[in-house]
Amino acid sequence: MALTLHKDEERRLATWKDVKSYAAEKDASVRWIDCSRGTRVVGDEFIQVGGSGQFSVSMSGWASLCRKLGCDHRTLQNVHSPGLATLVINDYWAHNSDRMKSHRLVVDGSTVVGIVGQRYEPYRHGDLVDSINEFVLRHDSSEGPETLEGWNKIDNSVGIARVVGTELRVTLPLIEVEHGTTVRTGDECRSDVSWVGIEARNGLSGNCAITFRVTIHRLVCGNGLIRKAGDYGYRFSHVKRKNKLASQVHETLGSMEGSLAGTVAWLKELGGREFCSKDCVSDSESMKILAKILGALGNLGSSWKNKLRRTRDEGRRAILVEDIASDMAGYRSGSVWKSPYRNNPTWWDFINIFTECAQHCGSLSRQLRVEEQVSYLAERCLRIKQTQLPPPQL
Repeated sequence: MALTLHKDEERRLATWKDVKSYAAEKDASVRWIDCSRGTRVVGDEFIQVGGSGQFSVSMSGWASLCRKLGCDHRTLQNVHSPGLATLVINDYWAHNSDRMKSHRLVVDGSTVVGIVGQRYEPYRHGDLVDSINEFVLRHDSSEGPETLEGWNKIDNSVGIARVVGTELRVTLPLIEVEHGTTVRTGDECRSDVSWVGIEARNGLSGNCAITFRVTIHRLVCGNGLIRKAGDYGYRFSHVKRKNKLASQVHETLGSMEGSLAGTVAWLKELGGREFCSKDCVSDSESMKILAKILGALGNLGSSWKNKLRRTRDEGRRAILVEDIASDMAGYRSGSVWKSPYRNNPTWWDFINIFTECAQHCGSLSRQLRVEEQVSYLAERCLRIKQTQLPPPQL
């Protein structure tokens, strides 16, 4: 590789106290440095900024810089001649020096993670956390709508936030939903429960924006399914004044409450329908999506994808789908999938196997691709014509 890449930091947060303390710590480490005339790349690894010293560069930093300069960072990453990538980037920079003077490097600690125009007004993680807390406190009063009762029930043992590099992701559970699967917990059996809520994200590098999505967090499995971006998604970039963005956060959180009802109905239907591998195999679109998921999982799913491709007989394919589910079911989803308290798992159990697998498939970008494909599969499962099966025995 010609360009040396420095991976972004990943850290998991479990409570609001953790989120606040990290936001304050992260805000202190992130700063913006002007691209002065003497700014240049050094040794295929660093950016030299006048008298400010040298900074390492993350993958997102190289991508953002090359986008601004108009060159392809992926090509430069594969140039094997030492120093050639440096010459190319510095040449582009020299030809765009007047325009680049109006930009700033986004530096997290000692690493460049992006580049933005000077008109960019950062909306930092602490600002987002403060806006969400204001919204929560405002709705904790007796005048708040019933759908927000979930704010007071958050179990601090459940991870509700994490940071990847300079991106903060916070899960905001709002509604507790009890659905169809009976789950074994030690010597007891209890109903399966999920939180339906909102995921808020804030980025500080590259194309900086605040985004919101509807999310489902299954308490039994400890992993969530994020619905595809086209469903109830909101995004706005850091281009307005801070108080305007804070108002927009409040407005968006309020408007999304009405979107949750459709997700609750969607979840209950998936959790109330028994899984049938024959029905899955008979639907060609579902099988295409399943193959994409297995492919996106990399080494975790590649061998199963090949077996599925080679198997043509529908009966054998149905058995293979069950084998795939049993083999790939993780510690949490497996305890539900193989529960002795009913004859057959549900479609929701089937879906959760792959959302848990996504957590172990490598990079965050790959995980999100898998989760998005799984959400497509979940949507498709609701359209499959069901075989009439006897009711599950509890």
